[in-house]
Amino acid sequence: MFRRNASILATVTSIIAGTTASAASAADKDVYGYQGISLTRVTAPDACQSLGIKQLSSGGCYDTSTRWKIFGGYRFHRNFGLEVSYADLGRAQIEGRYLGMNATGKVKASGLGLSAVGYLPMGDELAFFAKAGAVRWRTKTNHSVAGAGSVENSESGVGIAGGVGLSYFFNQDIGVRVEYEVIEGVGDKGDNLGSDVHMMSVGVMLRF
Repeated sequence: MFRRNASILATVTSIIAGTTASAASAADKDVYGYQGISLTRVTAPDACQSLGIKQLSSGGCYDTSTRWKIFGGYRFHRNFGLEVSYADLGRAQIEGRYLGMNATGKVKASGLGLSAVGYLPMGDELAFFAKAGAVRWRTKTNHSVAGAGSVENSESGVGIAGGVGLSYFFNQDIGVRVEYEVIEGVGDKGDNLGSDVHMMSVGVMLRF
């Protein structure tokens, strides 16, 4: 699954680079393509409520997890670019008692995103950036009660996304970046209330 998504991301990144490179000067150091991977800390503050934690007579909620994201894009101007990403949007789980029986609810999510990126350079290699776009999300939910089996469900939809961050290149090839992102309404479809997803990430990237 990871290799397939990485291949898709690389292909989309190449398309973006190919369609925008003609508008930029090859000698411009602020014009480049990039790919990278990030370690993310994901929180979905309303996920447990969406899973039905209020129906449990006791138990707890887990709505934060450490996940990953792959990304790629093209900076076709000193101040503007496009970026695509694929991210594991985390896990949430509730555990407790329902009608005297042990019960659990679990949800996991992933998302494919496209964003416009605005850059504010602060020197030759350091830049502040902000981005806005949309994420095509997918969720898989499982509810189970001891002795009564389990029910699984999957949903998909589109949510508005935005973020801010800093990027820094050590040399012509390798850089790092930190960012904070919010994706609205992941899992909000049908009877599911869903939750906004908050991601704090640190990643490495390669410039080409």
